Amino acid sequence: NGTAENRGKSPVRKPLSLDFYLSSRQTLDASATHLGSHKLSMMEAGSHSPFETQVLVPAQVKDGSYYLLARVDPKGEVVEVDEENNLLIAQGRILLAPDLVVSELKSELMKEGSRVSITGKVKNQGNRPVGRAFSLALFLSSDGSIDDGDLRIAVQKVEGLAADSATSFSLNYSLPEALGPGSYFVLAQMDSEEKIYEWDESNNIYWGSSLTLGPDLAITALTTNFSKDGRQIVVQDIVKNQGRYSVKQPFKVSYSLASKEVSVSSGQNLGSREVSTLSPGEASSATTTFPVGSFPKGAYVVWAKVDAEKAVLDMNRANNESRSDEIRIGPDLMIGGLATTLLPDGEQVEIEETIKNQGTLPARHRFQVAFYLSMDDRLDGSDRLLGNRWVDGLEVGTESRGKTVVPLPPKTEPAQAFVWARVDPEEVIGELETANNTATAGRLLKTDVDLVMGQLTPALISNGEQMVLTDTVKNLGPDAIPGSFSVAFYLSRDGVIDSKDLLLGERRVEGLKAGTTSSGTTTLAIAPEAGTGKLSILARVDSRNQVTERKETNNDYWGSSIHLGPDLILTELKGEVASDAHEIMVTQVVKNQGNRVTPTSFKGAVYLSKDIRISSDDLLLGKPVVASLVPGAASTARSAFPIPPSLENGKYTLLGQVDPDQEVSEIEEVNNDQAGGEFFLGPDLVVEAIKSTLSPEGDRITVEDTIRNQGNRPTSGNLEVSYFLSRNWSIDDSDTFLGSRTVSRMGPGEPSSANTMLSLLKKKIPTGRYFVLARVDGGNSVIETDETNNIRPTLVPLVIRQEKEKK
Repeated sequence: NGTAENRGKSPVRKPLSLDFYLSSRQTLDASATHLGSHKLSMMEAGSHSPFETQVLVPAQVKDGSYYLLARVDPKGEVVEVDEENNLLIAQGRILLAPDLVVSELKSELMKEGSRVSITGKVKNQGNRPVGRAFSLALFLSSDGSIDDGDLRIAVQKVEGLAADSATSFSLNYSLPEALGPGSYFVLAQMDSEEKIYEWDESNNIYWGSSLTLGPDLAITALTTNFSKDGRQIVVQDIVKNQGRYSVKQPFKVSYSLASKEVSVSSGQNLGSREVSTLSPGEASSATTTFPVGSFPKGAYVVWAKVDAEKAVLDMNRANNESRSDEIRIGPDLMIGGLATTLLPDGEQVEIEETIKNQGTLPARHRFQVAFYLSMDDRLDGSDRLLGNRWVDGLEVGTESRGKTVVPLPPKTEPAQAFVWARVDPEEVIGELETANNTATAGRLLKTDVDLVMGQLTPALISNGEQMVLTDTVKNLGPDAIPGSFSVAFYLSRDGVIDSKDLLLGERRVEGLKAGTTSSGTTTLAIAPEAGTGKLSILARVDSRNQVTERKETNNDYWGSSIHLGPDLILTELKGEVASDAHEIMVTQVVKNQGNRVTPTSFKGAVYLSKDIRISSDDLLLGKPVVASLVPGAASTARSAFPIPPSLENGKYTLLGQVDPDQEVSEIEEVNNDQAGGEFFLGPDLVVEAIKSTLSPEGDRITVEDTIRNQGNRPTSGNLEVSYFLSRNWSIDDSDTFLGSRTVSRMGPGEPSSANTMLSLLKKKIPTGRYFVLARVDGGNSVIETDETNNIRPTLVPLVIRQEKEKK
């Protein structure tokens, strides 16, 4: 389709013939093939006649690239003012050829990775049939490109293919025993012997899905239960390697807690355990405990997932998950402390108690704590209710402390009476355990001595190997303490003194008068068994129970906390991408700025990310191992990591993480991440050189130019280089498009040079000085590292004159 124009001042009084030709050159000569003609009606002066017609390409025209030419009045039946402008060449070329592609390629491992099944489709998406047989070659490649190191699976013959038609293929292939574990790609190559002329030879290789040959990790058993105190989930599991390859590197088994209706990905992470290696057929069993967070009351399951980080080339990840039987979660109220004080009048008792919810759910309803008087050390129905207090619910892990004064029945002998407490006697709270809802403080005693801690201040010295403690003890009672007693100091992880805490040492106090204080400074060594992490400093006055007090519940004191352990940070992270983007060299500097040596070596992690935050969408490049670090020491490592060819082009940020698997217990865990520099993966097209020559007749321009891909990745598919005529060095709507040339796939650093002859419509171009500009990838079909360097002008302008000015 197009438009014919009568530019003359006289009308055309008879019909005209408009003829069309195919030519391999930009000239109309005897080698051109006549396609057909179209009749134009009579045309008035200055008028236009649009046309649209279909022509048949003769079968004898060979496959190839052609120009379409149109000539009006080819027999010269009309006398014209200018007979030289009757021929027009259409922009671009017409390609007549088949185009073979693999439109579909699927692969599946069978029989524990010993065989592979391959199916697919071959398509001719060109406009000409393939009239002869051609080959389809299938390869197994570890890097996604066909080379001498790949395993050729099969070569199949295809007996021709009509235009716009497809044919299917399938085969089963036994993998060699010597083939090592790893990730492989099934590649298909069309016309590997290059017998068929095609309009695009760059799309003959098809990259199918990847196959993983390696171990096969499966969870074969999983059971769960709660610990006796209800604070932990106990998980027992068995992981087995069912594949034919060994697992030679450590991997993790991760656990999460979820309601029965959701999948593993929606659950809350509990933690993990590590498995070092597994031979074929070998199994690893373990019992792992995890603290339980706050969950809605209900039924839950524990999900176990093996190798969630994909550290192992597992050939079958469908069996990497397993779900436990149902477990139930709820609150659990207990009496954590109970003390009684007989008031001076001998007729009332002051009761102090602490109620704690040690379950896994809050107690959301109001409940009471009831107090009873018993004449023996048992609580039963015969005991007398003294009083109660109410608690307005209790969150998980929190306490409610109360002080209640109740009257004693007349004629009660204190030395023979016991005071009991029972939490939630009406059972309004649905608990996991009710056996711990009662407690007694023992017999009522008369005493006027009361010891309390008034101050406890710690200070670390000697790089955290010792601690200086300053404390103050006071006797609040009206009576003096004649004998000596002890003040003990502990390191605790939960703020409550119990058998799990580490006793640091004691100081002795040689008696204490009524209302007076005793202060002391004690230097104590911190034993290695203190471990690492955030620890509380606790003190207990009269730790050996040498003094009988009227109140025993106020002897403990919680001082400030200290941090013991290493603290790992990344002080430097930088990377350098190879010229062809096949790998990145990363330099990391890891420092231990804590006060403890790291107990073992640990890993780092390096990622490529689209942003500056580490997430599951990022590409893990590797996990280099860092040797153990003493406090203040640093470790520098340079590692080369391959960049997968499948990683899409674009801008990436290098991210680093110290101890990603949390193998080291640190003072601070939130400072382990670090962002490095930004990198761009992809081609970068530039017009490296250009010069132009105007023909003596002034009717055409010859452009000699060189295009180069100065990026680090190849382009995909064909590119277009466009040429423009402009009065300046920039391209805008006022400039004249001259034509274009096509450039095939370009590798990193690869150039493309050409001489292109461009027809010049001289009647439409005013006289003047013009520059020729070349633009590569004007349609921005290629994502480049720099889109601003795609245009280059000639340095020397051309002088173009109108015909009449030449005369």
